[in-house]
Amino acid sequence: MLKAQHYQWRDRLYIAILTGQSEALMEDERECLLGRWIHGEGMRRFRALPGFWELDYAHHRMHDVSQVLAGRDLSHFRPEELQRALQATEEASQQLLNALDSLDERGGLLYPGGGVVVRKEGGASGTQIPSGDMSPG
Repeated sequence: MLKAQHYQWRDRLYIAILTGQSEALMEDERECLLGRWIHGEGMRRFRALPGFWELDYAHHRMHDVSQVLAGRDLSHFRPEELQRALQATEEASQQLLNALDSLDERGGLLYPGGGVVVRKEGGASGTQIPSGDMSPG
């Protein structure tokens, strides 16, 4: 589910940039859904896994490169600058998706059949990152 939510967020980012409304979408990396999970339950349960720190870094990088696009009006980019910024965003997105896959694979070894479970605030069961294929559509 986190992969699907990332795809949706990335699509909303691109739409917001094209419509000049990107400031409303950008939030602190600890406040977005994935950031709250990483610095909450993820930290408590999975920090010993190497894949967890890869995910934390990839998430941080995604916010950094997205800020380049979100922080400027498109008309202020030269075409080659915009191309580089979009490419960096896509690369950061792919790195994040790969890190989610990696953590899920490692988490699946520790929690067979369960994958990595993301809990909502208050401890109620929330989103589960299922083991296996998590590709969209």
